[in-house]
Amino acid sequence: FAAAVADLPKVDLVVHEIIGNLATEEGVAAALEDLQRRPVVVDSATRGWSLPSRIETRVAPINLHIPLPLGAKAAKVSAARQPNASRLSFVPPPAVLLGEPRIAEVVDASEPIQLQQEHHLEWRIGVSSTLTGFACAPFVLLDENAVLDAWSMQTHWRHVLVHLQRPELVELGDIVHLRVCADLRHFPVSHYFEVSIARQGNGDPDTVCKMF
Repeated sequence: FAAAVADLPKVDLVVHEIIGNLATEEGVAAALEDLQRRPVVVDSATRGWSLPSRIETRVAPINLHIPLPLGAKAAKVSAARQPNASRLSFVPPPAVLLGEPRIAEVVDASEPIQLQQEHHLEWRIGVSSTLTGFACAPFVLLDENAVLDAWSMQTHWRHVLVHLQRPELVELGDIVHLRVCADLRHFPVSHYFEVSIARQGNGDPDTVCKMF
């Protein structure tokens, strides 16, 4: 990290590609947050000081039956090695998605970077299906005119499929809730997923899975 270097030269623009399959897993948030606290190195109040200017991880519920890696189990893990997750070699087709991708974490260089984040997402199920997990991939805003979206174009990033401990049947009108917590203060970073489902006509959501 730049934080480990005491004397950095003065620059006008920071160009980086420390973006992982989960956008923050390579430590980009802590690196840029450190630079935001070093005005003698770069003026982070200047528009466009960082390229990319904003990165996100976008996540969507999915019905995709793929075996976990050998010996995998749900456990507390770093983003770099997730035994309850698979790295896909393809972009999940729309037919297996149970909802649109939503923002699970964000690093925006034009704002103070938050190293501890919590996002609450929800999707209303439109057709009876099976929820097997959540697919995650980065969305990168380079500048005002250029975007890299791993959900809609071919990139070198691989979608991360976070598996439920067991598949859950979902019916028309059910609401899938996902709480995503990201601790980006240290490397490796950590992510925590908590999943609950509000059954149609059944009041409060039931927690079905907690995953790191």
